[in-house]
Amino acid sequence: MVDIQQFTDYVYRFPDVQHIDQTLSVLKIQIESINENEINFDIIGLKPFFVNTIRQLILNEIPTMAIEDVYFQENTSTLFNCDYIAQRLALIPIVANPNDFKFRNKNDPERLNSNNCIVMKLNRKNTSSQTIKVYAEDIKWEPMGARQHLLSPITLLYPKIPIMYLKPNEEIICRLHCVKGRGLDHMKFSPGFARYYFHSQITLKDIKTISTETVQRIKSSFPAGVIETKIRPDGRIIPIVANERLDHHTRSFKNFEDVANAVQVKYYRDHLIFIIESYGVKNPAEMFINALDIFQYKIKIWEERIRRIKTESETKSKSND
Repeated sequence: MVDIQQFTDYVYRFPDVQHIDQTLSVLKIQIESINENEINFDIIGLKPFFVNTIRQLILNEIPTMAIEDVYFQENTSTLFNCDYIAQRLALIPIVANPNDFKFRNKNDPERLNSNNCIVMKLNRKNTSSQTIKVYAEDIKWEPMGARQHLLSPITLLYPKIPIMYLKPNEEIICRLHCVKGRGLDHMKFSPGFARYYFHSQITLKDIKTISTETVQRIKSSFPAGVIETKIRPDGRIIPIVANERLDHHTRSFKNFEDVANAVQVKYYRDHLIFIIESYGVKNPAEMFINALDIFQYKIKIWEERIRRIKTESETKSKSND
């Protein structure tokens, strides 16, 4: 068996935990901060490959709505060609519940209807004598069918995103088709960004004998708040570890020999700091829950596949006998 402590830069809070039942008994989630755009929390007791799976599911598997096709009726702009405009339009986040729509049939991309498509229109002409900006708020939703008229209004998340310029008498008219997709298809469908890093274990050595200059270098080698200073009764200044969580894997302390000799940094492989940032279409906490639901669904699929293969193998073995 491979010794999980063989890598000297890594340590474990629960080195004896090897099986899923043991993992579930020690697993803990601690929320550090949360708002409508970001959630920051600790996952304790879970191995990195599990956490990375959740990160990948957030990036690639959670569906959203995005502009897929742009049909130009008129574009007299001398500054922006159709391809450039279409690329910009595709990246504008759309406020629409993806659960209200089905995925488009990729084998029949022309078959769009009110169940799998949102239609929007951009129609703007510059009738002034000055150059004007065209913004996302100029795009209007055109509900299709009775069903879409019952939905909540579908809008663009950031109405003041600039799309293009129009000189006097220039005009842009185009129809936009929005479909349901995943980040695996194109990153424009991704609801946000997720990342993680290991919680640090910082140990200070021989702090009673180091000089004041070294103390200050130790403090400045880490992000603000990680290392603080304390005055001893004899008047000497010593460093103390204030908040290891604020360390983002800095290696600056290795730039100075005296600091490198006084500091030892290792990382917990089973204590990870996980950060989810939303692009605004989905709540970051909801994104985490969605990823767990998808994870559970995929596990059930693989269980069924393994069960089927096992059954087929047993059947084949019996027939050979």
